[in-house]
Amino acid sequence: MAAIGWEWIAGFFEGEGHIYWQWGKKGTKQGTCGRLIIGQVDKRPLEAIHQFFLVHSIRSSRLYLRPSRDPSKWKDCWISEVARRDDVILVLSQMLPYLFQKAEKAKLVIKRLQHLQQERDDVLHQAMELKRSGRTWREVGRELKV
Repeated sequence: MAAIGWEWIAGFFEGEGHIYWQWGKKGTKQGTCGRLIIGQVDKRPLEAIHQFFLVHSIRSSRLYLRPSRDPSKWKDCWISEVARRDDVILVLSQMLPYLFQKAEKAKLVIKRLQHLQQERDDVLHQAMELKRSGRTWREVGRELKV
């Protein structure tokens, strides 16, 4: 297979990919995430994408086979998935200039994930300050409600 780039991946993603957003448990942020998923019967393009992601330090890139629930109707499907916040932001940001149909959702998910990262960083900073002031981790957790 010829060398691929972000433009090619974005085009493939436009046709075969999905930007998945999941809200966390009610009243919490636990479980809130974004994922990028591409499903394909032919493994070869997904292998190329997976290798490209690994070369570009997308550490959460996974490639796996999802067996068909009903082999009489559907074939097994290969899935390429990116799930870590940092990785999803990076991949969407790199593809964004080349996306059309999925551009608005990509912008929305990037914005939401960046906001969640900032909130996490703020809580971590507060926790470290409280810990340095002599509090136990239990006290820190209770005060910050984490």
